[in-house]
Amino acid sequence: RILAGLLEDILADSKSILILGPPGVGKTTLLRACAARLSEDQSTVIVDPAGEIAGCGDEPHKSVGRSLKDMAYSRSPRSRSEARREAMTRVVENMTPKVLVVDEIGTKSEASAARTIGERGVQLVATAHGHNIFDLLANTELRDLVGGLISSTLGDDNPRYKEFGRKNIQERSARPVFSTLVELRTPFSVAVHMDVAGSVDAALLGAPMPVQVRSRDPTGQMHVELARI
Repeated sequence: RILAGLLEDILADSKSILILGPPGVGKTTLLRACAARLSEDQSTVIVDPAGEIAGCGDEPHKSVGRSLKDMAYSRSPRSRSEARREAMTRVVENMTPKVLVVDEIGTKSEASAARTIGERGVQLVATAHGHNIFDLLANTELRDLVGGLISSTLGDDNPRYKEFGRKNIQERSARPVFSTLVELRTPFSVAVHMDVAGSVDAALLGAPMPVQVRSRDPTGQMHVELARI
């Protein structure tokens, strides 16, 4: 739970969190630890088609604490995505959790389901593949998770045109599904976008994005550095 400890304040604040990282960096391990922590005082359900978070048995693995799970089982990867999407909606409607945990959101339909769930007030904690926020914005399947994109043309008197000299721009089209984005850099460090909407708006304008770089040293001491990327 080393990395989960770095996110303690965010988890306690009931914010929806998207954990982003490439394969093999530890997203699922971090997600499992987050589920265990959240289940200590909130009803938490894991949607787990592959059994990678809570195990493949009838009962959830002890590593996820008091969390319940919905297997959403499917033999084929293609139908597994649809099973995951259906399970996300089913769990919210039938089990009314405070927290829903989902591993590897990867399709537009899953992203749409995540938006619907977020609008119902459920705290959503999920993972997706990618190195950083720019990967999400470039991913047509998943960019809605951070607000989506729309093309706009600025007028001559628009302050943004005067500042950046660009008439044709891309803007965020909606409120992000997740209020917080965690870029998993190493097994011991993360970069946290505390305001996803602000980060997306800055990225689209080519401006620096404020992040918190959180890490633990070999002694277990936590370090937080404010940075702009």
